[in-house]
Amino acid sequence: MKPSKRLNIYIATSANRNLHAYLLLRDALTEDGHIIADWSKLPEFPLSPDMPLEERRERMSRAAYSRVYDFCSQAAASSDLVIYIGPAGQDAACEVGMAANAGVPIYGLRGFFEAPGTILGRAVTKWFDSPAALLDAVDKLSMDVFVSPFADSQTFGAIADREAKAKREKATRA
Repeated sequence: MKPSKRLNIYIATSANRNLHAYLLLRDALTEDGHIIADWSKLPEFPLSPDMPLEERRERMSRAAYSRVYDFCSQAAASSDLVIYIGPAGQDAACEVGMAANAGVPIYGLRGFFEAPGTILGRAVTKWFDSPAALLDAVDKLSMDVFVSPFADSQTFGAIADREAKAKREKATRA
């Protein structure tokens, strides 16, 4: 089923543990018409599995880390939906926390042996045990969510859209 509303979605997970799952989910959601805030396409993000660990670390300068942080934290806090793929690590947990603090709904795809702790377990709005169930829930959510016509792939979501709309209205009144 194709969604009636396009959602701006951020996927929080561990690139080291779940890159293949991330890419498959990203592609399925994109195919359904959703906009993914895709950290895997950032120029600073080395994704080659053939690259030795030391070379990957060398390529990630402090400035690159800052750009990745800025992108991911903004996307997590301003998307229409955050999807957590477990098991993941500290970065994904922080992104879930940022999203929860901003009031963004969070769907979690539980890892096969994952038992989320108290904080992560409660921050996630709804847990799923299979990708199919998760995708069905995203389809249902997309039927119920109003996505601003001002959305674009750079701002990723309702919070940034509201701010941009308020600025345009203020400028029009001036």
